[in-house]
Amino acid sequence: NLSKVDALDESNPPLRIANPQSSEWEYMRTSLRSSILNTLGFNRRIAQSDGIRIFEVARVYLPRQEAKERELPTEKEVVVGVLSGPRFTTSWMASQEDMGFFDAKGALEHLFTGLGIQVTYEAASDSILHPGRTASLTVGKTVLGVVGEVQPQVLEKFDLEGYPVAMFEIDLESLLQAASEVNISYEAASRFPESYRDLALIVDPDVSSASIQQIINRHGLVSGSTPFDVYEGEGVPEGKKSVAYRVVFESPRGTLTSDEVDRFQGDIIRQLTRQLGAELRG
Repeated sequence: NLSKVDALDESNPPLRIANPQSSEWEYMRTSLRSSILNTLGFNRRIAQSDGIRIFEVARVYLPRQEAKERELPTEKEVVVGVLSGPRFTTSWMASQEDMGFFDAKGALEHLFTGLGIQVTYEAASDSILHPGRTASLTVGKTVLGVVGEVQPQVLEKFDLEGYPVAMFEIDLESLLQAASEVNISYEAASRFPESYRDLALIVDPDVSSASIQQIINRHGLVSGSTPFDVYEGEGVPEGKKSVAYRVVFESPRGTLTSDEVDRFQGDIIRQLTRQLGAELRG
């Protein structure tokens, strides 16, 4: 549907094939974004109240700059994914908050961790993603892709108004190249249970999530951390933002007591205060 592709304001419209075998195969895609939003719209009509997580892997075809006559376009393999709707299955115990930027970022972090890749997230702009809720993904100087929340005016074109949508897009060739350069080492999994703490912090608006996580994860008994909320408004001082993380503590030597975890959390908070001026949200 070219009208929906145009709604994305994409810099590279679909490439028309000179002699298509049928009208269904008249164009080559330069992006998977329109395709996956169409698929999401179809699924949303069937499951209006469910959380939906889908992805697509396919080739896209990009016109060459200053292409010569009869020169074929550049072919790339891309993965694009969307998350929309409630974070958890409907339950009287579960929160009904919708998935957003941090859910998509968390899904990617599971992938990158498995591949042993250290990815940097930096604020970015994108024609269809929400300003302030978009980040580029880089390894060294190589850009892997982008993650963010789709703007409401775009969602309306796909009959998705009222349903927040988080999207990510990754160049698979760049991702696999980065993974091939990693020296992976393995450690035995701890035999002892993990302990969890939710940590809500008040920070200046220009403090990045990456800088906060770097300090959290530096602690010797933190096995991981995941951001799950960012908030500005009532209850948060003007000119500040609240960011929240689920922090996982684990020891290879024994089960951590609640007092020990509290002490470790206090150590982390002191480091965050000293280095970033962060305060624990009451």
